[in-house]
Amino acid sequence: MKVIFLITFPPAYHFSSSTVPAHSWKNNKGRMLGIWREDWGHILAEEVKKSYPEIAFEVWRPDYRAEKEYVHVFNDGVVHRSFPARRKITFYGLKLKWFYNSPDIIKALGKYIYPNGDYQNTICHIPVDYSFLGHSILKKYGKKLTFIHTSHLNPAILLSRANTKNPCKWLHRQLIWRRYDRYLSNIQYLALSSDRIDFFNTVTPDCRIYTFNYLWFDLSWSRNKINNEKARDLLGLPTGIKVLLSSSRIVPEKQLDKLIGSLSKLRNSNYICLISGTGEEKYINYLQSLVNSLNLADKIVFTGYLDETLFLYYCAADLFVSTSLSEGGPVSVLKALALGVPVMATDTGIAAYILKKYRVGKVLDSQNSEEWSRIIDQFLAGNEIKSLDPVVFASEYDSKNAIEKLVDAYQDSIERFIEQQDKS
Repeated sequence: MKVIFLITFPPAYHFSSSTVPAHSWKNNKGRMLGIWREDWGHILAEEVKKSYPEIAFEVWRPDYRAEKEYVHVFNDGVVHRSFPARRKITFYGLKLKWFYNSPDIIKALGKYIYPNGDYQNTICHIPVDYSFLGHSILKKYGKKLTFIHTSHLNPAILLSRANTKNPCKWLHRQLIWRRYDRYLSNIQYLALSSDRIDFFNTVTPDCRIYTFNYLWFDLSWSRNKINNEKARDLLGLPTGIKVLLSSSRIVPEKQLDKLIGSLSKLRNSNYICLISGTGEEKYINYLQSLVNSLNLADKIVFTGYLDETLFLYYCAADLFVSTSLSEGGPVSVLKALALGVPVMATDTGIAAYILKKYRVGKVLDSQNSEEWSRIIDQFLAGNEIKSLDPVVFASEYDSKNAIEKLVDAYQDSIERFIEQQDKS
């Protein structure tokens, strides 16, 4: 079996500049092209190859810095291909929006399509999130190759649709959803976690849905946990105060400015808040200036990008905080749950679904930073925020079980596709 995972958007070079890619090239203008194995396609590829080394797994990606196809084979056998990408402007709702397209990717997929390509052994895995490239591929090849889709979308956003009283916004959202519905109409196979099934059963009633927790997780993270005091000692963090941790890309969507504002309103000052991650220098400088203006420089620390040491920060934390406006996961919260760290997170993504399901942590209104202050104050005053038992988390999010279900879905969908072609 061959799996082609298509990342439908180019690398975010402006966010990735402070981290080292797993592999890089120089293009004909001397600019760097990179591969980051933290992207979902590569996370999945690594997990599949661990359990199924016989599967040929490739990750394809458009890259606006590529003037030709660039190929790299990693030691685990995962093949990465970066293809030239072109920006295309088109209406998205009532607004003009830039999308990336890659005729080279579309052409390369042509080698695998029915009836003359290797369609009997190949599956293309595409996130169900709308993209111009994904839509173009499905319109051209949707009935000629097996495509399976996973959803990284926030169910709260999916279910809201055009929920607004503003007529212009309503029309804008209606047009977007009509486009998305047309995109969904080309989908035949979906692999979803349980929190997304109701929505997709409604909008894709004829689609075959495989249920499994696609936000797989390396449980060695939790098995290697060290105690809080030792972690603080190794990091040089103070004892006797509460350590709050936030870890994400540092972008406006994460609402870190609102988090900083909510911390400025706390009555209890017995804490330190550590914020890890990377982003545009201009935005990080804005957040740092906000911290300084609120006299919180001794309370809020930006650690920058952390690699292996991030694990120690999780172990040292008393509370993990996620204030994102929109999320698919996020993985940062899953890491905290796996380690048994108490979590407060906004009502977005699968993490919020888990918190509600097991009645642990605190689920926040993403728009109400006043509530965040109140909950943190209560926590600092001694009110417990219940953590999830790592054993319970492991039973549901064991990566090996998830990968077995995914590979079964790959095989079953290929067989169903071949059967359809034989009947036609």
